[in-house]
Parts: sequence; C-alpha cells; structure tokens
Amino acid sequence: MKRAIILASSPEINIEFCRQQIKADDFVICADGGLNVANKLNIRPDLVVGDFDSFKNELPQNIEIMKLNVKKDSTDTLVCADEAVKRGACEVIVLGGIGGRMDHTFANYSVLLFLANKGVKASLQDEKCEITVLNEGKYTFGGHCGKTVSLFPFGTESVNVSYKNLAYNLEKTDLIAEYPMGISNIIMDDKAEITIYKGTAILFMNREVV
Repeated sequence: MKRAIILASSPEINIEFCRQQIKADDFVICADGGLNVANKLNIRPDLVVGDFDSFKNELPQNIEIMKLNVKKDSTDTLVCADEAVKRGACEVIVLGGIGGRMDHTFANYSVLLFLANKGVKASLQDEKCEITVLNEGKYTFGGHCGKTVSLFPFGTESVNVSYKNLAYNLEKTDLIAEYPMGISNIIMDDKAEITIYKGTAILFMNREVV
C-alpha cells in the first residue's frame, strides 16, 4: 500500500475538497462517522473502524469492519492510523480531522506525531490548511511561494531549526514552546527549506497565497 486516506467526520468538512484529494488507488479508511462522508462522496471504503457512536445507520455489507469497544484508550482515528501503518502505508492523509471540537482536532495532531514517529509521511488537510509533524531532518517545499507557514515545537519544550527562502530566515535557532516565534512566516521562493536539527515541530501551511 502506498497511500492511505483516513476519513474523519468534522462538522466543517468540505466534501468537494475531499473528492479532489482522493485517488482511485488510495486505501480508504473511515473513522466511525467518516462513513457518512464516504457515502456523500459515493465511494466504497476499504476499511471501516469505530465504536459507531457517530455513525447510526446500518453498517455496509462486504466491507471490512473493525468494531471497537466504546470504552477504549485511543481515538478511532488513531486506530485507523495504526491499521494504515500495519498494512504498509508510506503516506497517510487525514481528511475531516480539522474543525468542530478543538480537543478532537488537537487529538488528531497527536495522530500525526504517532505516524511521524513510525516513519510515515502524514498530514491533516482541509481546503484552508495542511498540517504536518516534522521530526529531525531537512524538508524541501516546492510550488508554495507566497504561502504562509507557522511552525511550533510539538511534544517537546523546544526545537532547533533553520529556514531558507522564507521571509524571516533562521540559522540553527531555538523555538521554545511558550513563545510563538514561529507564527506567520512566508515562503518567498519556488523552493524553500526547513531543517530540524533537534526536537519535533508541527507545521501549519495555509493554502491561501498572500
């Protein structure tokens, strides 16, 4: 499996945006109420996971169903992510995971961290923003000139970074969790770089060009 799509069920989900992101060969996993999203998209998921407190209709036939206990220690989306890893996904995109309850959105940031720590490229996406977690390494961003990016330490007190071809470049600078210095930078070239030397960061890339 190359790429997995997890459909969650944010009340703010943009169905047309989701339709544009899903490719014919993606492995589609529905997280509980994400099955409602799949139905609106008129697609047949490969796997449905949940305790089904959000999806109230009759479950579909001839689709793999993983039914979870209502009393559990993880979210439906995290279980979906774990299944994607177990089944060999190299990339995971979560759609419908932004918006609605803020604690649910934050929990999905943790899902990104889980996937990044498994060595899997992962993102939360909607029509306004793409969110990723960056571990140590160099990351190149092409085709995003003019877009606003914000970067913060995540799961750590600080992160040591360098920026190249952003409006405000940095050279091996510590960003600390209690001071949001990484807010609202701008990519200034067709090719920009962010290097994480130490720590883990969460990156927000806004789709609108300034």
